[in-house]
Amino acid sequence: MVIPDGSVPDRLDVLYDVRLAEAKLIERIADLWEEPCDARCITTNGFIKNNGKLVMGAGVAGQAQARYPLFPKIAGSVVKQYGNHVFPFSPEEMRTNLLGEQPDSAKWFITYPVKHVWYEIADLDLIERSAHELMNVIDQLGLEKVLLPLPGCGNGKLLWSEVKPVIMPILDHRVWAINKTQTHEFDPPESGRTLKFP
Repeated sequence: MVIPDGSVPDRLDVLYDVRLAEAKLIERIADLWEEPCDARCITTNGFIKNNGKLVMGAGVAGQAQARYPLFPKIAGSVVKQYGNHVFPFSPEEMRTNLLGEQPDSAKWFITYPVKHVWYEIADLDLIERSAHELMNVIDQLGLEKVLLPLPGCGNGKLLWSEVKPVIMPILDHRVWAINKTQTHEFDPPESGRTLKFP
């Protein structure tokens, strides 16, 4: 990677600081499965079952598995070979051609690891690493609009107010951090930390 002055940064965040001087992550109320986009991120963990399938039983991963039954096996194979990282998959890879399967307008599904093991609390360091890797995938594939459900803020048990400062300096305007409701249910009202999108 080369930054505008032609040098190669020692750290990825130097590149993102240059790029993000003008554009930041966008926050929106949107449905992951209904909002038109180039790619849909699926928050995942790195635990592979004995049958070779990635654990995708709850939250956004569970929704993806329900829509694309081959996803856990395909993702499990890649995670087993390359580790718990961000990976793009085309919808064609996921299709089973079963009746009732909904066609998707997105060109890509992208795994976004937030946990190492499915039963753990989400890991902020992993979420940060995944944000850097996501930006690399976005650049490589030339994506313009990528939907990212609030990472770690569901079954991961983190608050958006904890996650946002970690990923905001990394992700740019091509990434939409989305939630289906105006108030994020994982930021309890008594904490004084509620998510309100413009």
